[in-house]
Amino acid sequence: MALKTLLITPSGDEKLWDNDKTLDKNRYIKAKDAFCGRFAGRSREYSERFYKGDWVILSPRYGFVLPDEEIQDYSAKTFAESGIEYDTIQINAESDALLNYERVIFLGSRNLHSEYIDIVSKVFSDKWVEYPLLESENNEAMLGRLIDSLTRNSPLRCNRTKIQDIEIRGLFSKYDHKIPFETEENLSIITAPNGYGKTTILRLIRAVFSGNLREIKDIPFNSVKITFDLCNCEGTCSKRTLEVVKNAGKTIGSKLPTGDFWSLIFRTVKGNGEVLEYTVNPDNFDEDETSWELSRIIPPVPVKFVSAQRLWQNADSENRQGDLLAGHGGGVRRTYELTILNYSEDIRQRIQAMLADYAASTQQLDSTYPYRYMDLCYELESGILPSAGSVTTRLSSLRLEQKKLKDLGFLSYYPQDAETGNICEEDISGEIGVLAALILYLDDAEKKYLIFDDLKKKIDLLLQIINSLFLTLSFEIRAEKGFYFLASPHGASFTDFGEEFRKGYSYQPDSEPVSPERLSSGEQNQLVMYYDLIFFTDPGTLVLIDEPEISLHIVWQRQYLDFIRRITNLTGSNFIIATHSPQLIHNNWDLTTDLSGGEIDG
Repeated sequence: MALKTLLITPSGDEKLWDNDKTLDKNRYIKAKDAFCGRFAGRSREYSERFYKGDWVILSPRYGFVLPDEEIQDYSAKTFAESGIEYDTIQINAESDALLNYERVIFLGSRNLHSEYIDIVSKVFSDKWVEYPLLESENNEAMLGRLIDSLTRNSPLRCNRTKIQDIEIRGLFSKYDHKIPFETEENLSIITAPNGYGKTTILRLIRAVFSGNLREIKDIPFNSVKITFDLCNCEGTCSKRTLEVVKNAGKTIGSKLPTGDFWSLIFRTVKGNGEVLEYTVNPDNFDEDETSWELSRIIPPVPVKFVSAQRLWQNADSENRQGDLLAGHGGGVRRTYELTILNYSEDIRQRIQAMLADYAASTQQLDSTYPYRYMDLCYELESGILPSAGSVTTRLSSLRLEQKKLKDLGFLSYYPQDAETGNICEEDISGEIGVLAALILYLDDAEKKYLIFDDLKKKIDLLLQIINSLFLTLSFEIRAEKGFYFLASPHGASFTDFGEEFRKGYSYQPDSEPVSPERLSSGEQNQLVMYYDLIFFTDPGTLVLIDEPEISLHIVWQRQYLDFIRRITNLTGSNFIIATHSPQLIHNNWDLTTDLSGGEIDG
């Protein structure tokens, strides 16, 4: 059962009446059809895909509007212009039963939707609220993330809960463990000899945040207490605690598994001291009621459990039975197929989806280019001309960006020769028509390329990591093929030839490509693990990794935590890693908790 979540989308400025001048301004149109910009269209597709029946539109004129509610045209673009008051919006939310949801997600950015964010923050001040597009620069950047989410068939998340420490008492009826978190690193390591419960602790953490009562029941422990900071979109945090306590008892005829059962008390203490508590009643268990009560107490932290077996995937394995607070499923993975082939197809589809929307953006900008060009010419004639040097500097930066996008598989061509690649300042200085054309070209290109930004950074990081690990293979990502490998000449290491040779060799026509399934099991393990952590992990996800040293050479183990740091910097995810390996810990003992108190693993 998935936790019910309310999705809120901003209305957007572009409306159907603006595009169709013959449309009567007084005509009523369904809200979901009234807003017709590219971002509004993608938001509607996203909402219907992942939150069908649980989404609303926030409008400066009408406040919260249900998708099928009919509205008229209006001119106000801000809440201040429309004169709508907060009290009216609050009453609007109450009458539409929006306050019955415990988790709320708003699809908008700080740059473009600050008024919307203020309203959402105030109306839902006592709810779990997420802003997955908060830091996006503009519509194109938001579109890029929405398109990627739709392509991988998994909704965006942006958890702002920061765990401080986890305290477990009575594990196996004999161990008490306290695990502190280094919040700056977003990383905590636990180690101990076999039998101290490293894997069990990871299972318990996952079960608590997903509300899996059956798994909690099966784990022998007395209590678990999680201290965390809950941060809002402005970065202000309040400390909270979440506690789960087991009480021994016996259950007969329960709707939960029969036999010995420990009743469960879930308790949270808010920053203001308010206590919320709920006791699971096994003799009169109701899934809907329990799911609702737990959603008020347990923060909606997305959790990813990474096991040792990664080479083959079962599409159903991610959907664990009994997860009362589980998020939406999704993903392009198919049943029982090599993971590396699924991921290769996944990245191909993601790039193709971006290219399709990039083409749509290009067509839209091209259709308005003549009018924008004339307006800019008039503007430059009556104002101060930009310096030719500033324009050529922007052109040089754009060429570098185009080359990078080509290398990453997003563009098939970028100008390299002197005639198209270099424009001299003296050729354009004072030329209004030329300057206007170049400025519009630069503005449009920079705007269009932002749609690739998020995915580009992830691809770039994956290429850096894998090419530093695979010494005798060159790894590329291509828009038409996905993963692409080439073996180095005569079995030598690519590092022996240098970066320039690696790039040149990649495009030799007589090179023999290596299909992904021909990689060794160790190489496949590395690629699919890092791909999963980079491409399927949203900000705030708590990643639990059990013994990642399996299939890792000692050299790879020593590099592992450095790569994890780079991933956390990019994705904003948090990691708990259970390991036996001192080679993997390497120089990171300050982040490590030894559950044994220092006993040697014999």
